[in-house]
Amino acid sequence: MAYDIKERLFVSTIADDAVEMAYKNGVGLEIAEFCTAANMDDNFAEYDVIVRNKLEKSSRYVFHGPFNELNPSAIDPLSRKLCAFRFKQAYDTMKHYGMNKMVLHSGYIPNVYYKQWYRDRAIEFFKEYMSDKDDNFVLAIENVLEDEPYTLREVVDGIDDKRVGICFDIGHANIVSSVPIEEWTKVFQDKLYHVHIHDNMGEFDLHLPLGDGKINWQGIIDSIESSGVKPTYTIENIHCEKSFESLRKGGYIK
Repeated sequence: MAYDIKERLFVSTIADDAVEMAYKNGVGLEIAEFCTAANMDDNFAEYDVIVRNKLEKSSRYVFHGPFNELNPSAIDPLSRKLCAFRFKQAYDTMKHYGMNKMVLHSGYIPNVYYKQWYRDRAIEFFKEYMSDKDDNFVLAIENVLEDEPYTLREVVDGIDDKRVGICFDIGHANIVSSVPIEEWTKVFQDKLYHVHIHDNMGEFDLHLPLGDGKINWQGIIDSIESSGVKPTYTIENIHCEKSFESLRKGGYIK
């Protein structure tokens, strides 16, 4: 059974055809230009023009925040301060464009942080981070290197803020998960606010079009939608036209 997700669908601007496909298919854009934090610094004027031109082709947006070397649970307190600075900068940039939904990476690194350390520090960090944010702000924390869904769920439960949920990246989970990928949707349930959809062969984060890898993406979407949860979705490909074709063929968009 297929579910129509078009009104909740976005395409990431990492795709070279993102603007064209968003306009053609009437979907939103997930702005990824500031995943590289330096683009919010001296190069901001240049990227501001780029982003504003893209925003003209859609009417709804998600903002993807920076992530390189940024870890909310870093052992070095100066690293945590840098992370807090960059995440605040991301929030201010997001508001600059009139947006209110942002994706941030969890920052968990296996074999560097014990899961209990990561969980406790992340809860502390994000509680502080959310303390001065607008009531309509929505934060979705994204899994990257987590091998299971339970720790991230514990983090979000520990933050205990209705504005904070999870961004489930199915491609990341398919590479490192130690449990069936379907288990992730069951664990995240009501805290599932956003989903990144792309494909891979189970070894590398290739961001392939849907159907070009081994992920049962249709089963995942069906599982999410049949549960009654209605998250937003973002296609995350380098070239996304084929993913739209796959979604249309599967009956997920018209």
